Amino acid sequence: MITFASIVPKWSSGISLSVLVLKSYLMAMKPHLKTCVDSFFCEDNPVDIAGRLLSQKHRIFGFSVYVWNLETASEVAGILKQKTPGCLIIWGGPVPCFSGRDIIEKNPDVDLIIKGEGEIPLEKVISEIQDKNPDFSGIPNLVYRKNREVIETEVTDLVFELENQHYLFDTRAVEGEKIVYYETSRGCAFQCNYCVWSVSQSKTKGVRDYPLDKVIPELQGLFDIQGLEMLMLTDSNFLLGKDRTLKIFSVMNELNEKRRKKGWSMIKVSFEFNPEHLSDRMLQGLKKLCVDNYMIGLQSANPVALKAANRPFNKDRHLENISKLRSVAGSPILAQIIYGLPADTYEGFKKTLEFVVSELKADNLVCFRYSALPGSAFWNHREKYNIKHEAGPPYHILSSDTFSEQDLKRAELLSYYIQIIYRVFRSLTKYIGKKIHGNRIPVYEKIAQMFFEEYGDFLKPKLVYHDDFIKDVAKLLDPENAVIRQKMLSNARYIVDISKK
Repeated sequence: MITFASIVPKWSSGISLSVLVLKSYLMAMKPHLKTCVDSFFCEDNPVDIAGRLLSQKHRIFGFSVYVWNLETASEVAGILKQKTPGCLIIWGGPVPCFSGRDIIEKNPDVDLIIKGEGEIPLEKVISEIQDKNPDFSGIPNLVYRKNREVIETEVTDLVFELENQHYLFDTRAVEGEKIVYYETSRGCAFQCNYCVWSVSQSKTKGVRDYPLDKVIPELQGLFDIQGLEMLMLTDSNFLLGKDRTLKIFSVMNELNEKRRKKGWSMIKVSFEFNPEHLSDRMLQGLKKLCVDNYMIGLQSANPVALKAANRPFNKDRHLENISKLRSVAGSPILAQIIYGLPADTYEGFKKTLEFVVSELKADNLVCFRYSALPGSAFWNHREKYNIKHEAGPPYHILSSDTFSEQDLKRAELLSYYIQIIYRVFRSLTKYIGKKIHGNRIPVYEKIAQMFFEEYGDFLKPKLVYHDDFIKDVAKLLDPENAVIRQKMLSNARYIVDISKK
């Protein structure tokens, strides 16, 4: 009866976790309801996506809409309505959650939007549809159309009690996938002003955990998928679970050991965390874990930007715990940072880069351009920081009081090329480390400018979390481009040498 569409960018891969969770919940609550999930990439042809969805012969289509797939989801919705006028199109997810009326008015083919966690409202909507004269007015947290009028129902404290949920995640839906996203908890303990993770339709704050007697069987089911290569844990900060987290680590280690004895490859685990929460006990729990890389959600090391973002940062503890982590685990450190944050400056962004490169000594880094996300505290105080942003998703910043349009272009150029260097010219990062004592970022700036001026047609700056960036890396690593790669490296080393003098 209902088909969920997972539409993700190629750089993300995997199936959208939200639609898998909704499908699993409906299977448990309405076992006779026909449900399925079909997976697509944002770059796929909308006509092809709609064709596959229609082939399921269902009349209800559910989409989880994010900043990266809104445009594709909108085009697909239009085709579905054209081909099957009587179908019902339901949207949920972060984008419509905080801009429900605006989104549904701009997308006339969308029938209904669920704001906030979707399990309870979606079940009620499905139940109401089975009535001859469905009436959604009594279901909270909805925005829907009725006789061409947009109606918003009451926003209530509709809490999905995770601790009482014992239905199992539908592992059959991810068979054949190499990467699977999975959560053991929801919510965030922090209130960072650039984020909407901790913002809820309800009054519920902080982190809520699924019961372990649900999580453990689900992990067993996932680790029984022979072809699975990576498990991406989407919990906001996995280390805050303490004893619970240690138990989950132990279970995953045992399950990977069983895979090893079968002759299967071990599943790598990936999750984001704050090193400041890394206790000695947690370090011991991480020892045997098969980790792809340790993702550090640093975002910024600029005290002014961190204060504005309501984000605590203890530099000494950060570095001390990273040092301990390196001593017991061999997996690389990947630092995530944001440029263009309100109250930050281009110079502040460079200081963050210097911290990542010289003090944190990250093995890799990802630089994101700040997005003014609807629902976040910064979004609600855009005038305070004079934030100018794109009119629609992903709402990238265009300028602010402290980050001019020109500064953003400079930050984009620097972040693009420094990430190219870290992914393609690893020997260059070591060379810079040996030759340059003190701040290294001015040297990276000079190299970035040289790359842009001499090789800009070959490698034009772009966002790192865009598929074209992945293509650029592959292009540089292609043996056919070995000569140009060597010339770039030689020119960069020359800049390092003259900078040392």
